[in-house]
Amino acid sequence: MEKDSFEVDRLRAAIKILEEENAQLSDRAEDAMLLGLVAEAIEGIPEPSAIVEQVLERTSILKDLPFVTCGILRGGEVEKIASYVAFSDDSGAGYPLHLSDEICRELVEGPYLTECLQGITTSLGADTFPTGWTLIIPFHCHQYGQGVFLFFDRRTNQKRLGSMLFLLDQVVRLTIGRLDNIFLARQLTRMNAHLEERVLAKTEDLRASNIRLQQVYERFVAILNGVDSYIHVTDSSNHTVLFGNESAKKLFGTTMEGQKCYRVLRNENAPCAFCKMPQLLAGRGKTDNAVTWESFNPLLGKWFLNSERIVDWPDVPSALLTVGTDISGLKTVEEEKKLLAQKLHHTQKMEAIGRLAGGIAHDF
Repeated sequence: MEKDSFEVDRLRAAIKILEEENAQLSDRAEDAMLLGLVAEAIEGIPEPSAIVEQVLERTSILKDLPFVTCGILRGGEVEKIASYVAFSDDSGAGYPLHLSDEICRELVEGPYLTECLQGITTSLGADTFPTGWTLIIPFHCHQYGQGVFLFFDRRTNQKRLGSMLFLLDQVVRLTIGRLDNIFLARQLTRMNAHLEERVLAKTEDLRASNIRLQQVYERFVAILNGVDSYIHVTDSSNHTVLFGNESAKKLFGTTMEGQKCYRVLRNENAPCAFCKMPQLLAGRGKTDNAVTWESFNPLLGKWFLNSERIVDWPDVPSALLTVGTDISGLKTVEEEKKLLAQKLHHTQKMEAIGRLAGGIAHDF
């Protein structure tokens, strides 16, 4: 008999262990289902408060918690975000809701369990909702800042809510993660929109600036083309003509830009021996760094008064600006003046000789 009794006790113990394991497995399955339901419910919801409502409703129903709420925490005062009340149709049940300074200090360290609303001031009455234990889980998110989830249980067994702590903390983390994702996504959308506005505004400014620059350039070219003197700009590093005004192109050809200056201007095969570029480059930086000189162009058969200086030019370290004025007419006048002076001098000389000869004849 004693042996049979021992076997029975052993079987009962084994059955109890199995029942406890099954209960644990059932709780784990239930917990996994809750997390799955919460994740599924909030996946497509864009509104933050609606997300919190869905989480609270599913948690309350599945874990048999009659009152669950979430709010922003401001100096102990809880400002409601959302609630789920199983025993009332009053959406504002439990509020106003306040946490003591002691609880607020404890929440800095993490979740907090309190019995019979100790440290909690709420509109819940003992007749409508006799509270057992309450679990408070703090959170911080971009959408709401500092806040709390409160899970109220009628049961007086602390172990029940304590065993849910890990699960409910995971639910809160999942919820806050979703809220942060929505907030950051909206922030990114706003930033992208702002960036697009700035890009459009900048593009418009650049377009307007380009138009103004084009207008300035056109006026600049029009002014240069209206000058009778020829004007050309040459790259000092390779003697390539960068620009020529209309007067220059009429004299030296419309295709002068891009060609060597000495070939276009004088049909030479190398830089001119009298080129002033080395002199000007050596004195670059001086305010009076300019030269004026006369030259005869054998291709045109004309004399020019040239004024040259080093200038800045886009994408070119140093460029030579040359302004040449046709002075062939002045040279002709000067030659004619010289001839007239010579004739006058010869005439005066002949007159003097004549007077001298007349005087001598008179003396004879």
